[in-house]
Amino acid sequence: MRLIIGLALISGAAHAGVAYELNQRSLTLQPSASHVAHYSIQDDKVRVAEASDAALVLIFKDQTIYILNNTLRSVVAQKYATLTQIAAKYADTVRQFEDAVATAPPDKRAMLEQSARQMKEDAGRRSQPVPRDYRITDRSESVDGHGCRIWEEHEMGAKRLELCVASLTTVPGGAEILRGMKSLSQYWNGSTIALGVTYGAGPWWSGMEALGGVPILIREFKDDEPIRETTLTAIHVEVLNASVFDLPDGYSVQEQPLGAP
Repeated sequence: MRLIIGLALISGAAHAGVAYELNQRSLTLQPSASHVAHYSIQDDKVRVAEASDAALVLIFKDQTIYILNNTLRSVVAQKYATLTQIAAKYADTVRQFEDAVATAPPDKRAMLEQSARQMKEDAGRRSQPVPRDYRITDRSESVDGHGCRIWEEHEMGAKRLELCVASLTTVPGGAEILRGMKSLSQYWNGSTIALGVTYGAGPWWSGMEALGGVPILIREFKDDEPIRETTLTAIHVEVLNASVFDLPDGYSVQEQPLGAP
């Protein structure tokens, strides 16, 4: 009876998520420069804490990026931070320029027309995903005791990435990790947080779903030479209290909207 009551109390306050470390190191610098961050994921919420600087924490939830500075006891809330919301704000700015052209004096009209045209072209490029070709290979590796199969990602005919993909059934909390990565894909610069790789401003998640597992190693290439490597280690299922993703009491909050509601 005590055990049942205890479990009921736990389930009311917290439920299992997943935690891991994301390790990134340069393959070109000697000695190799490295960076480690601690990740906590539950549902669609992601918390990232710098291993080398406990003062900095990022929380991704509710279409907002919260940047916590524990030294200053402050929070910057980047609201409307999804790619869709940022694109909407950009499109609204383009419309404002186009409206201004109609009422502008002749000596300023040409300049405004050029600005509006350039912004519209830029908005079109941002909304289009970069063509990426994923190819499975017969090569395998192991990361922190988890076996994985190598996929290659090509852009414009050149190999840019190798992704070593592990089965969801062999990685603790694998489905939750993938769900967190997918959640990050909606945010501005989300690929950098999720994978340690900058994919650009356009949508990028659709190709990742085709891999059928969790990328636990991402190796970046330039001119056919590896330059950077990211690995997921110390993966474990963990009971996370909901407060892990809450803002601390007493912190000042400054809002910085990135996109449109």
